[in-house]
Amino acid sequence: MSEDQSDREAACHCIAEIGTKLAVIGPDQKEAFKPYIKELLSSLSFCLRDESWLVRDAACVATGCFVACFSVES
Repeated sequence: MSEDQSDREAACHCIAEIGTKLAVIGPDQKEAFKPYIKELLSSLSFCLRDESWLVRDAACVATGCFVACFSVES
């Protein structure tokens, strides 16, 4: 696994963690992330086309978590 590949995979896991944690907190805390939704989803979309299945898998899970948390905004 290349260093770049592991970085992309880790980034996807971090975005999934954001979605998972924000799903259980109040709407006030979610407001802080709203300006970044488009950019985060764009990054995940890019990773969904990655050559590595590990990155694609992490991006798929992260997209699901993030869209579940920000369904209207997504």
